[in-house]
Amino acid sequence: MALLFLTTVLSVVTRKVRLPFSITLVLVGIGLAELIRLDPSLAPLARLQLSPALLTYIFLPTLIFETAFAVDSRLLSKNLLPVLVLAIPGVALSAVAAALGFQWALGLPIVVALLLGALVTSTDSTAVTAIFRDLGAPKRLHILAQGENLFNDAASVLLFQLLLAALGLAGAAVLYRADGLLTSATISFLLTFAGGLLVGAASGYVIGKLIEIIEDDELVEILLTTV
Repeated sequence: MALLFLTTVLSVVTRKVRLPFSITLVLVGIGLAELIRLDPSLAPLARLQLSPALLTYIFLPTLIFETAFAVDSRLLSKNLLPVLVLAIPGVALSAVAAALGFQWALGLPIVVALLLGALVTSTDSTAVTAIFRDLGAPKRLHILAQGENLFNDAASVLLFQLLLAALGLAGAAVLYRADGLLTSATISFLLTFAGGLLVGAASGYVIGKLIEIIEDDELVEILLTTV
């Protein structure tokens, strides 16, 4: 409750000082972490943890839903090629760049650094698009960030699975099992990418038709859209 109240106050202050809200939250989070380290009475905050299930099934879908709901589908279709370039090879290149940085700064083995790079490179663009909106950035920049955000998860899953499997292999075993590993990863990519599109399109079509039938009931529309 205290953190939620603090967030509310910060949102008001941010509007007054013209600082992007997402940046304010990061700065305050760093400050809170330092306060917790210095003040033993704030120790309970250090034990506050978010479960992976909460992040995966509640927060992440909400963020992606907001992006998908706000995206201009016509503009997205016109920029689909650069969006896919950013979402697939762009994610791989970002992971490699991040991994090289981790290896240089932390001295990690290259495969471990690549694994960490694959984890952090598929970012959510909600904060970025919010900053674009505040700064009045060109609309095409918005659509590239939003579109990449919608499609980058499948590429991340593929890259992460390949690297995770590589961590358990060594030497000639990598070459011996490369075909099976590549096939498995490719199937996973197709299921995640194409399957996600098909399930999303089918469920969106059905819910859209239901909303057309059930008119002038905002509560039902909100519930169906959330489902």
